[in-house]
Amino acid sequence: MLSICNGLDKVGRLRDLPPFLHRMRALLGDGGQLIVDSFDLRITADGAARARIAAKAAQGRYFGKIDLRFSYAGRVGVPFTVLQVDAETLREIARTCGFGCDILQRRGGHYLARLVPL
Repeated sequence: MLSICNGLDKVGRLRDLPPFLHRMRALLGDGGQLIVDSFDLRITADGAARARIAAKAAQGRYFGKIDLRFSYAGRVGVPFTVLQVDAETLREIARTCGFGCDILQRRGGHYLARLVPL
Protein backbone atom coordinates (compact mmCIF):
# COMPACT_ATOMS: atom_id res chain seq x y z
CA MET A 1 0.00 0.00 0.00
CA LEU A 2 1.32 3.47 -0.85
CA SER A 3 0.87 6.75 0.97
CA ILE A 4 3.35 8.99 -0.82
CA CYS A 5 3.71 12.61 -2.02
CA ASN A 6 3.93 13.64 1.62
CA GLY A 7 1.21 11.06 2.19
CA LEU A 8 1.24 11.35 5.97
CA ASP A 9 0.35 15.04 5.84
CA LYS A 10 -3.30 14.08 5.29
CA VAL A 11 -3.31 12.49 8.76
CA GLY A 12 -3.35 16.04 10.13
CA ARG A 13 -2.31 15.64 13.77
CA LEU A 14 0.21 13.43 15.51
CA ARG A 15 -2.49 11.98 17.76
CA ASP A 16 -4.31 10.78 14.62
CA LEU A 17 -1.30 8.82 13.37
CA PRO A 18 -1.87 5.70 15.54
CA PRO A 19 -5.52 5.28 14.42
CA PHE A 20 -4.40 5.77 10.81
CA LEU A 21 -1.68 3.12 11.17
CA HIS A 22 -4.05 0.71 12.88
CA ARG A 23 -6.49 1.12 9.98
CA MET A 24 -3.74 0.61 7.41
CA ARG A 25 -2.60 -2.51 9.24
CA ALA A 26 -6.14 -3.90 9.14
CA LEU A 27 -6.28 -3.27 5.37
CA LEU A 28 -2.94 -4.94 4.58
CA GLY A 29 -3.05 -8.51 3.32
CA ASP A 30 -0.61 -11.22 4.30
CA GLY A 31 2.90 -10.12 3.41
CA GLY A 32 1.68 -6.56 2.83
CA GLN A 33 3.66 -3.42 3.57
CA LEU A 34 2.94 0.28 3.79
CA ILE A 35 5.25 2.70 1.95
CA VAL A 36 5.06 6.28 3.22
CA ASP A 37 7.01 9.49 2.91
CA SER A 38 7.17 12.62 4.98
CA PHE A 39 9.49 15.44 5.92
CA ASP A 40 11.49 16.45 8.99
CA LEU A 41 11.04 20.22 9.14
CA ARG A 42 14.06 20.61 11.42
CA ILE A 43 16.55 19.49 8.75
CA THR A 44 16.18 22.45 6.39
CA ALA A 45 14.88 25.01 8.90
CA ASP A 46 16.21 28.54 8.67
CA GLY A 47 16.37 30.88 11.67
CA ALA A 48 12.69 31.89 11.52
CA ALA A 49 11.56 28.27 11.14
CA ARG A 50 13.77 27.17 14.05
CA ALA A 51 12.16 29.88 16.18
CA ARG A 52 8.66 28.60 15.26
CA ILE A 53 9.73 25.02 16.05
CA ALA A 54 11.13 26.11 19.44
CA ALA A 55 7.95 28.07 20.23
CA LYS A 56 5.80 25.01 19.47
CA ALA A 57 8.01 22.82 21.65
CA ALA A 58 7.78 25.35 24.51
CA GLN A 59 3.98 25.08 24.26
CA GLY A 60 4.13 21.27 24.27
CA ARG A 61 3.06 21.06 20.62
CA TYR A 62 4.57 18.79 17.98
CA PHE A 63 6.70 20.79 15.56
CA GLY A 64 5.48 18.91 12.49
CA LYS A 65 1.80 19.90 12.87
CA ILE A 66 1.19 22.80 10.51
CA ASP A 67 -2.01 24.85 10.39
CA LEU A 68 -2.66 26.26 6.93
CA ARG A 69 -5.22 28.35 5.11
CA PHE A 70 -5.10 29.16 1.42
CA SER A 71 -6.12 32.52 0.03
CA TYR A 72 -6.40 33.84 -3.49
CA ALA A 73 -7.72 37.10 -4.92
CA GLY A 74 -9.22 38.16 -1.60
CA ARG A 75 -10.92 34.81 -0.97
CA VAL A 76 -9.81 32.87 2.09
CA GLY A 77 -10.33 29.15 2.46
CA VAL A 78 -11.12 27.17 5.57
CA PRO A 79 -8.19 26.29 7.84
CA PHE A 80 -6.75 22.77 7.70
CA THR A 81 -3.89 20.93 9.33
CA VAL A 82 -1.11 18.87 7.77
CA LEU A 83 1.38 16.60 9.47
CA GLN A 84 5.07 16.43 8.64
CA VAL A 85 6.32 13.66 10.90
CA ASP A 86 10.02 13.11 11.43
CA ALA A 87 11.38 9.61 10.79
CA GLU A 88 12.27 8.87 14.42
CA THR A 89 8.77 9.75 15.64
CA LEU A 90 7.24 7.68 12.84
CA ARG A 91 9.44 4.72 13.79
CA GLU A 92 8.42 4.98 17.45
CA ILE A 93 4.68 5.30 16.76
CA ALA A 94 4.79 2.57 14.11
CA ARG A 95 6.34 0.19 16.64
CA THR A 96 3.55 0.87 19.15
CA CYS A 97 1.06 0.10 16.35
CA GLY A 98 2.65 -3.25 15.53
CA PHE A 99 4.84 -2.22 12.60
CA GLY A 100 8.54 -2.44 11.94
CA CYS A 101 9.78 0.71 10.21
CA ASP A 102 12.75 0.90 7.84
CA ILE A 103 13.90 4.19 6.37
CA LEU A 104 14.59 3.40 2.72
CA GLN A 105 15.91 6.76 1.57
CA ARG A 106 16.66 10.23 2.93
CA ARG A 107 17.24 13.38 0.93
CA GLY A 108 17.46 16.54 2.96
CA GLY A 109 14.52 16.48 5.33
CA HIS A 110 12.48 14.24 3.05
CA TYR A 111 12.45 10.48 3.62
CA LEU A 112 10.78 7.32 2.34
CA ALA A 113 9.87 4.56 4.81
CA ARG A 114 8.56 1.01 4.66
CA LEU A 115 6.29 -0.21 7.45
CA VAL A 116 5.86 -3.96 7.80
CA PRO A 117 3.50 -5.61 10.32
CA LEU A 118 5.41 -7.42 13.07
